[in-house]
Amino acid sequence: MANKNSISQVGEKIRQALEKLREAMEEWLSKQGLTPQPVPIPIDRPHRKRRKSR
Repeated sequence: MANKNSISQVGEKIRQALEKLREAMEEWLSKQGLTPQPVPIPIDRPHRKRRKSR
């Protein structure tokens, strides 16, 4: 079993890699003359079945 310290280190490395990727994508998009836009996240999740109240 991995210890919590190494798990947090791996999580931090992943976060840093994602940050670098975000910066690279923004730079590439700006060179293409595009701007990054946020993606809307739907609040309603129709694919999930709701429980019926009794």
